[in-house]
Amino acid sequence: MTIEELVESLKAVPSLVAKVENLRNEVHALRRESKPVQKFLSLQQAAEELNVCVKSVRRLLDRGLLKSSKGLRCVRIPTEEIENYKRRTV
Repeated sequence: MTIEELVESLKAVPSLVAKVENLRNEVHALRRESKPVQKFLSLQQAAEELNVCVKSVRRLLDRGLLKSSKGLRCVRIPTEEIENYKRRTV
């Protein structure tokens, strides 16, 4: 590769960087628009998120203040339920 060819190829770099930045911004916009995947928390994780003990989370479930999804042998609480509970109690 000659020096002239190298200089010519380097002239294209700024436009390529701009294209990459535009694509990155489009990807970020699409991620913000997409619906988040439903995530579930264990009793311990939910307790940590709410800053309470596991027993308190069980009480909230028993009273119907939180809804859970029962798996094979474990209770899972959707993160959406935790967020809704936080909004209702603040």
